[in-house]
Amino acid sequence: MYDYFQINPRYVVAQENFNVTSVAPGFCRSKLATLPPDDFNLNSCAWCYYFLFRMKGLFPYRVHYIEVKLNGSAFPRGTILLADINNSTARDLVCMTLNEDECEMWKLCCSSARECCRRQIQEPSADVINTSCRSTWDGFACWEGGTLGTNSYKSCPTYLKFSVPTSKFG
Repeated sequence: MYDYFQINPRYVVAQENFNVTSVAPGFCRSKLATLPPDDFNLNSCAWCYYFLFRMKGLFPYRVHYIEVKLNGSAFPRGTILLADINNSTARDLVCMTLNEDECEMWKLCCSSARECCRRQIQEPSADVINTSCRSTWDGFACWEGGTLGTNSYKSCPTYLKFSVPTSKFG
């Protein structure tokens, strides 16, 4: 089922109940959804904001947006913001709810998610790699595909406060 929201000058599709058991070619996967790249990029940015700054009172809304749920931000409750770091107006509006360092953290998280999506699209199709796990964005970091039965380890990304820049894959 699709809901359409008019955003001048174009229409944006917000996808709900989008269930794909395997990643179709050209789709990107997070722990929450499998989406086309444009939708994935906006969705992951909305979730980056929520995961990084939950106490700010802005929550993911539909696929592309962040909704102000609590008073105390730069916007009244119910305001819907587009979570797009490539749109300077949308990015600046979201960053109005953050200090400068927080805005940089949010943008780095969004950029990392976009890079993860790009790498996922370049992966071989699922039928070629049926003995491995697919790459997945977990909301903070990209977990590269791995071999079934092995453990993977990843340190927190540098944009997270108190992260330790080490990584171990096993």
